[in-house]
Amino acid sequence: MPNPIPDSERHYICIGATKSATTWLHQRLGQQKDVYRLPLKEIRYFGGPRLPTLMGRSLRDQKRRLPRIIGHRAKRLHQTAARRDLAWLLYYAFGPRTDGWYRTLTRHPEGTLVGDSSPQYAIIPDADIAHAAALLPNAKILYLLRNPLDRHVSHVAMHFRTIRGHATPNWDDPWATKQFFSERLLAHGDYAANLARWESHFPSVHIEFYDDIRATPQSVLDATAKYLGIAPVKPDREAGTKRVYPGSYDSPPDAIKAKLAKLYIEKVEALHARLAHRHTRTWLEDLRNF
Repeated sequence: MPNPIPDSERHYICIGATKSATTWLHQRLGQQKDVYRLPLKEIRYFGGPRLPTLMGRSLRDQKRRLPRIIGHRAKRLHQTAARRDLAWLLYYAFGPRTDGWYRTLTRHPEGTLVGDSSPQYAIIPDADIAHAAALLPNAKILYLLRNPLDRHVSHVAMHFRTIRGHATPNWDDPWATKQFFSERLLAHGDYAANLARWESHFPSVHIEFYDDIRATPQSVLDATAKYLGIAPVKPDREAGTKRVYPGSYDSPPDAIKAKLAKLYIEKVEALHARLAHRHTRTWLEDLRNF
């Protein structure tokens, strides 16, 4: 069992969901003086490989992005922050992925809060969540939820951009059909099951809804800041509800959406039974209408 990080070191973990404004929230929180923003949003330690990031077979998207990010910092070595970030990124890329590695990466000034926003954490196995709880027993957990059908379509569209290299998705591509019915992508939308696993190790998981982020972002920031115990997040008209990675694409065929809806109905029924929230009720109604 790992030695827990001291209580005085304040951490939060945002576990997802993927394509539910986790980057927006991470950036907005990172603007706070009492939040220490890491050079990368996602560390992906828990449930991840033990080989260094640039040597393992997984973390493919991180391996593609890291050389570009490291190069960007290397061009600004005259800046103290860039030199600090470059050292951090090189250790992230080549250091052995151990508890000590994670402790070093998340080290932050006294009196501040540090966050690891890795949406992949939502679906990691129970044993990996237990590992996170043993290392960070007092971490605050954030979980952003989005209509699972919309989230799923957005996730597949993102894969077209990041894996296939297409600006817009081709829904007739057989690869798209395989992605649509991927067990892994479906697991990302099984919010009730994911929530149950995390709540079995962390007594409090703070939930916010993508619908509210789009409609009333400041109220989401206020509630999140209160939960994290940080100063209120000041309004930012420029940030507003602006999406960090906006995607523009046509909706997939209704036949595909109808099949997905059937796969998600029981999952959303379980979530609504757990939360009894107006958004989960609306999602359930939408799925049943297909």
